[in-house]
Amino acid sequence: MYSQTPSFTLGTNSKYYDFKKTWVSDDFKQVSQIRVGEYLTLGNFGLTNSSWIGSNAILDYSSYGNIGSLGNKNLFVPRWTPGTALIMELDFVHGALKGYNHQWNGVSAQVDFLDFEQIWEFGKTDSYLLSSLGIGTTDPGTYKLAVKGKIRAEEIKVETGWADYVFEEGYSLPTLEEVEKHIKEKGHLINIPSAKEVAENGIELGKMNKLLLEKIEELTLYVIELEHRVQYFEDQDQKYSQLLVEIKAIKQKLEGDE
Repeated sequence: MYSQTPSFTLGTNSKYYDFKKTWVSDDFKQVSQIRVGEYLTLGNFGLTNSSWIGSNAILDYSSYGNIGSLGNKNLFVPRWTPGTALIMELDFVHGALKGYNHQWNGVSAQVDFLDFEQIWEFGKTDSYLLSSLGIGTTDPGTYKLAVKGKIRAEEIKVETGWADYVFEEGYSLPTLEEVEKHIKEKGHLINIPSAKEVAENGIELGKMNKLLLEKIEELTLYVIELEHRVQYFEDQDQKYSQLLVEIKAIKQKLEGDE
């Protein structure tokens, strides 16, 4: 057995105020538990009344476990309780505050800090969130960002596929008769959701812009085809007009010969 006697040490040449505890066993040791100077140093500091796990535990901050160090790796020791642990790291190199989490199923053992998944980072110039974010809602679903309410922005950029396949060779352009039939039967354009579907499910901006462009490009093809037909009939009309002039000239000549 050994006794622990708290003590206060202040050296005349020291930059720090050390609050130490003295361990007396086979030898004599002094370990600084709190050091106040340029940095605030805490020794084995517990925020709960739970017992420590492992001699390397530095901070006990929740009922899920302790953070310590093992060799060159940061170590998290769970208390065998299912749940998610959160670790925050202050990165002095990049000037950022980072957050990591790890999920336990109740039977896993200790894991290295490197096995934690980073979920966010707040930096001086750049910040990002790697998990889903809900604003005004607690259920973002499968979306990275879910907002319940209005959004105001100066510009939104959507990166998705485009509808230039309409101009590719082999594209099956519906005839105007097919379009007319679909409108009469369904009440909306081909490949465009109905008003009922939009009211129930909303629209995806990227997908909808693509579909709208598809219709614009199809309309362009219809207009081009119509222009070809108009040009054809204009050419035919010009030929018929020229033919009538020639027929009239021949008729006048025949009448003159009589």
